[in-house]
Amino acid sequence: MLIQNRFTGSKGAFFIEEEEDVLAELVYALSDDKMIIEHTQVAPELQGKDVGYELVHTAVEYARMNNYKILP
Repeated sequence: MLIQNRFTGSKGAFFIEEEEDVLAELVYALSDDKMIIEHTQVAPELQGKDVGYELVHTAVEYARMNNYKILP
């Protein structure tokens, strides 16, 4: 599964898409040096497959690379 990132203004999301349907996403906002994780959502068919973990892991790596502090 490919985790993608979209960012508009101060809001962004890491997400997994299949046939233009978002099956999982982690929504965040950026403010100064902070990355605020707002929520995650995983479709029922992907639950139990560590997809939520992969989204969070991707967000943490992104924050590290860009020197953001994460606020859940």
